[in-house]
Amino acid sequence: MIGNNVKWMDEYGDINSGEVLDISSDKFDDVKYEGAYMMNYIMGPMYWSKKTKSYRPVKDKDMDSMFFEIKGEVYNNFITINEVMV
Repeated sequence: MIGNNVKWMDEYGDINSGEVLDISSDKFDDVKYEGAYMMNYIMGPMYWSKKTKSYRPVKDKDMDSMFFEIKGEVYNNFITINEVMV
C-alpha cells in the first residue's frame, strides 16, 4: 500500500488523491501494511505483538487507530484507513 495512490473524501466533500507515504497508529508502536493474499484472505494492517514476537493482523475494533500519511502539494495529509475510497 505504501507508494500506491489512493482517493479519499475530505471534510468538505471534495475527493482528493495522493501517494501513501507511511502507515502509523495511535495504539501500536510498530505497524506495517501487508498487501498479500494468504489462504484466500487479503492481509491488511499488521502490528508487532510483543507477546508473540510476530506481526499480527489489526482487529476491526482497532482500525480507527490506523492512519495513512498521504503526500500533499503543500503539506501531508493524515487519513484513517476507513476514509480510503476503493
